[in-house]
Amino acid sequence: MKATLTRRLEMAPGHPEWKPGVKQWLEPGTVIEHPRSYMLVRMGVADAADDEAEKAANMTNTQKQQAKVAYERVSRGIAPEDYEAFDDGEIMGYNPDGSPIPGPNADFDEEDDD
Repeated sequence: MKATLTRRLEMAPGHPEWKPGVKQWLEPGTVIEHPRSYMLVRMGVADAADDEAEKAANMTNTQKQQAKVAYERVSRGIAPEDYEAFDDGEIMGYNPDGSPIPGPNADFDEEDDD
């Protein structure tokens, strides 16, 4: 069973190339061959790379897209009450002080243009 990563992930201790104490990454496009690789599809971080993974994931295309959106929200630490603003491109995440980072569709006040 195979899945192809769609985002960068930190390598986990179970990976055959993992080295203790060294932060290693698996890049998008990396093919993961594992009996449970379909779980990466269900998490929203990979696409099924074979029919076996596609069948095991048991998701519609809409569900797969929703999983990717959900993973992106969670990975950026978006609070549930800000999901709509994030989805609309009004915020991209948060600054260390908790204030929102404006997104490409942020609505700026006319006064801020001075």
